[in-house]
Amino acid sequence: SQIVDNGGLEYNKNIILLGGTYGLFLQNFSFNFLLYADNVKNSGVFHNTVDTPLDYNEIKLYPQVHFVYRSKSKYRISFNYNHNVVRPNINYLNPFEYKYDPNNILKGNPNLKSETSNIIGFSVNKIFNEMFIFNFDNAISITNNAIESFTTINQQNLSLTTYENIGKKKEIVFRLTTSLKPNKWLDFTCFFDLKYADFFNPSSNIRNNVTEFGYNGNLSFKLSKAINGSIYYNVSSSGTKAQTADVKYYNSFKLRLSQTILKEKLFLSFSISDPFSSRKRITDILESNAFRITTTRENPGRIFQIKLRWNFGRFKDKSSTIDSPSIAPDLVRPSLF
Repeated sequence: SQIVDNGGLEYNKNIILLGGTYGLFLQNFSFNFLLYADNVKNSGVFHNTVDTPLDYNEIKLYPQVHFVYRSKSKYRISFNYNHNVVRPNINYLNPFEYKYDPNNILKGNPNLKSETSNIIGFSVNKIFNEMFIFNFDNAISITNNAIESFTTINQQNLSLTTYENIGKKKEIVFRLTTSLKPNKWLDFTCFFDLKYADFFNPSSNIRNNVTEFGYNGNLSFKLSKAINGSIYYNVSSSGTKAQTADVKYYNSFKLRLSQTILKEKLFLSFSISDPFSSRKRITDILESNAFRITTTRENPGRIFQIKLRWNFGRFKDKSSTIDSPSIAPDLVRPSLF
């Protein structure tokens, strides 16, 4: 329980969590069942909006099932079911109007409810030999009370963006992953994603379908025992939202070289991002029956980086294992993979 101030909000939060798990592990088969429940209660006032009350109290159950089968022919088949609850964060609930841009206003919605999703996942992994691994993943997600940003335009041509429980959201995702390692000097990994999203608002009987794809490839190589390198290429989309009209695609490229100067002590690395583009204009196109909006933001490109790192004392290089701060899991949508 704590009292904090966030954009004019003073509130008290209480969380009660209780859960348990059961697991069965055999030679070729494993099974896990998890069930836990929580009660989250927020109470407070938004001082910036004439003391609008915050009254949020929910009890939720979270069942999870995990099944894995491993065959002697190096097949691995898994099945997962997850029931998740994502609660609106404080910024989504705060009704204060942010007018950083007077023509585009952003405000929260204190009446938001949590969204619940049921995710079914299926995966097949095949190890052909030490050089080649193939993996296929499929996930289906059905979300009720889906929380989405929603934009409208008034008669003065001012846009207002807020958050709504729009109704139901369905997602189907396929992913193919391959890993090829012909020798100890080369290692290539890539994956291809295909995603279909369906948004439906039963109160207005409005539906929007969006399809997108993505690609990620990484080639790692060794020029010598002390010199390593990697080439990374990525194709990503502008994302899917309830009002997305057109999906735009962008690519990025990165080259990295690193050298060990003194073993476990001194390291030198050089990298360049997007060498063929000094900047990217990333657009997001939203549309409704009354308007069409195109927003643009820029990402810098052609970035050069040179790093020199020295490890003091007897510590080995563990930079890749450093943990970063995380966000509470009930405030973030779960990954489908």
